[in-house]
Amino acid sequence: MLRTGMMGAGILMLAIAAAAAEAPPDDLATAVEALKQRNRDLERRLADLEAKVGGGAEDQRASREEIKMLIDQTLAENKKLFRPDWMENLKFSGDLRLRYEYRHRTDAKGFDNDERGRVRLRFGFEKSWPDEDLMIGFRLATGADADPTTTNQTFTMFQKTPIWFDRGYARWTPKAVKGLSVAAGKMPNPWEATDLIWDPDVNPDGVWVEYRVPGLGAFEPFAGAGVFQLFNCSSRSDASLKSYQAGLRYQISKDVRWTAAAAGFIYTNIDDAFFAGNPFFFANPRGNTVTGGKLASAFQEFDLVNKIDFVALKLPMSVFVDWVHNAGNQLATKQNDGFAVGFRVGQNKKKGDWSFRYIWKELEADATLAFFAESDFGWNTYTNRKGHQWGIDYNLTDALTAGLNLFLTEPLRTGNTHEQFLTIQADLVWRF
Repeated sequence: MLRTGMMGAGILMLAIAAAAAEAPPDDLATAVEALKQRNRDLERRLADLEAKVGGGAEDQRASREEIKMLIDQTLAENKKLFRPDWMENLKFSGDLRLRYEYRHRTDAKGFDNDERGRVRLRFGFEKSWPDEDLMIGFRLATGADADPTTTNQTFTMFQKTPIWFDRGYARWTPKAVKGLSVAAGKMPNPWEATDLIWDPDVNPDGVWVEYRVPGLGAFEPFAGAGVFQLFNCSSRSDASLKSYQAGLRYQISKDVRWTAAAAGFIYTNIDDAFFAGNPFFFANPRGNTVTGGKLASAFQEFDLVNKIDFVALKLPMSVFVDWVHNAGNQLATKQNDGFAVGFRVGQNKKKGDWSFRYIWKELEADATLAFFAESDFGWNTYTNRKGHQWGIDYNLTDALTAGLNLFLTEPLRTGNTHEQFLTIQADLVWRF
C-alpha cells in the first residue's frame, strides 16, 4: 500500500506541474479550480487502487495494470512538459573506442616495433523538420591534429585530448521531387565507396546533389554530382575536387541486393596545395610520387564499385570488388591503378552478434590521392602497398562490442626499402 501511495503522490505531482506549466497568468483561477478537480479524481481512483492491493492475486494484477494505465495517460496528456517542441525529431548518438595497437615493421635496416594505447570519442546529433523537408547533422570527435583520416588520440604524458569539429551539414529532401537530395557542409562520405581510396573517417566539405529514380520496383538508378573545397590560399591557386557518380541498386530478391556505381574524382590545382611551404600537407606525401617539392602526378580518378548483399545460412553477408584508375597520371612509371576485393559475414546490432571480414588490396603509388586513403593500411605510406586485412567483432552487450583487426602489408615497389608492416588492433567500442 505504501508503494501505491508513493506512485499516487508522483502522479499528483505530475498533474500539479502540468497545470502550472499550462496556465497563463490571466487565467490562473480557472487553472487552479481545474487542478483541484483533477486531483479529486486522481485521489478517488488511487483510493480504489489501494483497496484492491489488499485483495487477492487477481485484484493485485488489475491494480498494477490500472496504475500503469494511469501513469501512461498522465504522461501522454502532458507530453510537452517532458519533451519540449525543440526535442521533436532530435536524435543524439555517439561512441567511445578504447584501442591497444601493436605495429611491427621490417625493412633493410632491421626491425622496428611500436605499441600504443588510443582513444576515440565521437558524439553529435541529427535534427529534422519533416514539414520543411530539412535535416541537419552535427558531430564532434577527438583527434591529435586536423588529419582527416583519423579521430584517434594516442595516450601521451596524461595530456588533455583535443575535440575537433568533425561534421556539420544540412540535407534537403523535397517531397515535391521524390528521390532528390541536396547536402551541403562537412558531410559523411556521400559516395557508394569502399576504403580502397577513402578512409572511413574522411568527411568531405562541399555540396553534393543526388537523385535516386523512384517508382521502378526492384530497380533504383541513381546519379550525383558535387564540388568540394580542399585548399584556399591567397598566393596560390585554390585546390578543389569535382566528383560525379552514377549507378544502379537492384533488389534481385528479398535477400539479395546488387549495387554497382561508377564515379569520377577530378582534382584541380592539387599540386598547389601540396607544396614544400605547406608543412601540414607536404610533410608526408603518404606514398604519392614527389618531384621538385610537388606531387608529380595529376589526379583524375575513375572508380568502379560492385557490391552484393545477401543472406546465407541465416547470416547477412556482403561481397565487394573495387577498381580505381588515375587517368591524370602521365609519369613513365604508370603507377596509377588500385584494386580491392573483400567480404563480410554477420552483423553487430545486439548482444551475441558477431561479424568477420577480409579484404585484399593493391594500391599503386599514384592510383589515388594518398592523403585521403585508409591510414591503417600502411605506416605513413597509404599507397604503393598491397596486403591483407582481417577483422572480427563480437557484441558483449547491446552497447559494447569487442573487436580485433589485423593488417599485413608490403610495398608494391621496393626502391631502397623492403618494409613489411604488421598491425594488430584490439578494440572495445561503446555505442550510445
